[in-house]
Amino acid sequence: MPVAVKRLLFSGLADQLDFTAQRQQVLMEAELNAGLAHPNLVATYAYRFAPVTTSSQGLADWALLMVCELCCFGSLLGVIDSGRLWDGQEQVPRMAQVITILGDVAQGMAYIHSRNIIHRG
Repeated sequence: MPVAVKRLLFSGLADQLDFTAQRQQVLMEAELNAGLAHPNLVATYAYRFAPVTTSSQGLADWALLMVCELCCFGSLLGVIDSGRLWDGQEQVPRMAQVITILGDVAQGMAYIHSRNIIHRG
């Protein structure tokens, strides 16, 4: 099964309490994502939060590594930026595709909201 590995980097923080709170929040959100299952959401199969570097002051850079479902066409932003939703010959958007995507996004968001989750992105 093809997968994508996402890496989100977090720089070391001088205030250890602030870092601990940030780490707990990140792990909670990753766990929440891993528990969601809907055809209009990208699946998260596994995640790990681990140090990647340590400075002389003892501060570490950390990375959240997430193994996710691979989207064969890339991100929605990538599809929009590529012009695939635009009929270049007619100089108009391909409305059937746009409406389908909007419906898919709405269904995914409805699922998230039905689980009492607020999406911040």
